[in-house]
Amino acid sequence: MIQNIQNYILSARSSKSNITVFDFDTQACNLLTSEAIHNSINNTQETIYHKLQDGGFQTNLAPVEYKKQIELAKNGKYGFRIINAHYNSDIIKSITASLSIQNNCNSACNLYFTPKNVKALNKHTDNYDIFILQLEGSKNWIFNDFQLLLKQGEAIYIRKGQEHEAISQEDSTHLAFSIPRLTFGDIINKSLELQNLTVDVDFPQFNENIESLFNTEFIDFTKKNISKIHALYTNQIFLARNSSPFHEPLAFNPEGLFVINFPTVIRIQQKSDLVKICTSEHFFEFDKNFEIQILNDIYNLNLKSYPIDNVKRLSFLRFLYNKKLIRNLNL
Repeated sequence: MIQNIQNYILSARSSKSNITVFDFDTQACNLLTSEAIHNSINNTQETIYHKLQDGGFQTNLAPVEYKKQIELAKNGKYGFRIINAHYNSDIIKSITASLSIQNNCNSACNLYFTPKNVKALNKHTDNYDIFILQLEGSKNWIFNDFQLLLKQGEAIYIRKGQEHEAISQEDSTHLAFSIPRLTFGDIINKSLELQNLTVDVDFPQFNENIESLFNTEFIDFTKKNISKIHALYTNQIFLARNSSPFHEPLAFNPEGLFVINFPTVIRIQQKSDLVKICTSEHFFEFDKNFEIQILNDIYNLNLKSYPIDNVKRLSFLRFLYNKKLIRNLNL
């Protein structure tokens, strides 16, 4: 089944069309039923449900039992999605893991349920390719110059940047797998990191920096080190794929005295006397008794509160800031 899904994706990528429609094979239809997915959902306090109504996100929903969530949505005439549903279902997890490995990317999956005649999201684009599996019901997908009805047992591949929206024709459940692809921007970014190059956006130096960025030396370095750059990118994917998303509240930061850089930080574990922070590229481990006292005191620099050397304090803050683990700091 998973290999057939991968074959769909490879076929879609070889096509010149931004939109490709497929019929499930018999095996996929038998295994990927809405009932099988419903029963596989393992609801936890960390499960993120988004309420979708009138074409957009409204609020987070309480993580009640999945089938109860469907009942509430039908009665309230709104849709919902489970963010990163692969963390809540072994079936979905096995698919995203396989897609990640075969496409050298960090694939993720959101689950969408929408009652009849409900539009979950207004017309929009995504910055990655999407593979949609229609598990139950049907949806009318609307693009720039045409529309199509996606029925149970069908799939659609939508390329990055293609505008789209969908309206349920009947109660609908579908899975949306994101398939990020390596871009020239990724390669340039890793090349900059390897060369320790920074860009000053202050005028007038910015124009000079841009011109110097794409010189012969930079291009030659990138070509010569393309294997290393690709290995760094692959390692980043591996770390992200083997980490759980960061949802839990920060017990050591009850008053919100500092701001975690959420786009960078994937997960924070608070166990024993250690705090472990996982980003898309690195794992960091800090001792609560030292570093967390510093973090909690960021916006109230009462140096007499803790027996901490001023230099160590600023050094540690700069370290976190430089690693993009925290933001909005006046160092």
